[in-house]
Amino acid sequence: MNKIIVAVFNTESQAFKGLTAIKSLHDDGLISVYATAVVVKDKEGKVAVKQEASKDPVGAAIGMLTGGLMGVLAGPLAAAGTVAGVAVASSFGALTGAMVGSMYDLDENFMEDDLMNKVTETLVPGKAAVLVEIDETWEAPIDTRLSEMGAKIFRRKLSDVWDDYYIRQSEEYNAEMEELEHEMKEANDDTKASIQKQMDKVKTNLNALNESIEKKIEHHNHVMEAKVKALDEQIGKSKSKYKERLEKRKQKLNKKTKAFKASLEKASENLSNFIDDTI
Repeated sequence: MNKIIVAVFNTESQAFKGLTAIKSLHDDGLISVYATAVVVKDKEGKVAVKQEASKDPVGAAIGMLTGGLMGVLAGPLAAAGTVAGVAVASSFGALTGAMVGSMYDLDENFMEDDLMNKVTETLVPGKAAVLVEIDETWEAPIDTRLSEMGAKIFRRKLSDVWDDYYIRQSEEYNAEMEELEHEMKEANDDTKASIQKQMDKVKTNLNALNESIEKKIEHHNHVMEAKVKALDEQIGKSKSKYKERLEKRKQKLNKKTKAFKASLEKASENLSNFIDDTI
């Protein structure tokens, strides 16, 4: 199952040992690691990115999460530019326009999530966090290895971050437009102009959402292609006894990819039809 994991360690050195352990589990075929990053908060409370995620599509989720976490940890100091690593964190946001648009829902939803609150509460001065996007069949391998190092481990299914996000948004806008159309039928001349402005605003939001869905589909394709490639490389290097497990993981990834793409395309189609009907 595709997940975001944040493991908080007591020291920076322990965090990098934990990262090595995670990579070892990947090499053994017990998990599949797609992207990693390390964030440190020193004893003075300054935060820094000590290892950043790759800038390719497969690293986008961890990159955006790292940048968001840096912003939360830095607080008012970030605005003054006095926090070590904030400039580095901003580079995570320097993705292509399509990627930024498609990943915004991850940043927005994750930053409001209870998991992020737990991470920021746990990452006190002197501690370090390892951020990882992985595919794991069960939690025991990572829990066992990292708990031995004193890590506190937080998880979130990546699907929880964005599955059905666009569908929910489109349904909300559609419902709002239908309500406004009903109000327009009942309105007098004094209120029609105001209602029309609201309808125009909703139409603008609907069009923007539809464009965002199209970008999301494009980005999702790039990410899944990169993940399949990464799995193929892992399968090629893994021991024979793990190859079957990895092949099954790849099959599940392809199946989920098709389902997710289909749901986005359906949302885009419904949205386009609704926009056409309101013109």
